[in-house]
Amino acid sequence: MKHYSRFIVVWLVNSILIYLANSLYPSPFELGTATVSRAFAPFLAGLLLTIICKLGKFLTIQLKIELKGRYAKFAYYWLVNSAGLWIIARLAPLSGFGVSSYYWAVALGFFVNLAQWCVRQSFKRAGK
Repeated sequence: MKHYSRFIVVWLVNSILIYLANSLYPSPFELGTATVSRAFAPFLAGLLLTIICKLGKFLTIQLKIELKGRYAKFAYYWLVNSAGLWIIARLAPLSGFGVSSYYWAVALGFFVNLAQWCVRQSFKRAGK
């Protein structure tokens, strides 16, 4: 059950940050397409980003990449989140999320990564 609750919390945090990014900066971030409603797009994009992050973790295990220290992990997951956001944005007709440039994806990736780190720390403190 612990694994599912973490996944859902990270998914919700990702979705909220994607929604806030569009609310605060509507020019570089776009939500909704002809096939995906504006209300559903942050949840779908947040789910896809959460799955990409899980795949990033799986990749480190499969390739036996050792990320030593907080900074190395933070940098790796910042890269994973930024690339994930960019990939999701390139699939905008399916995901409902668009980004005007890679720089905005990198910036949002930083804040998403920071929020995910805070969620992980709160789960560690709660002993879950």
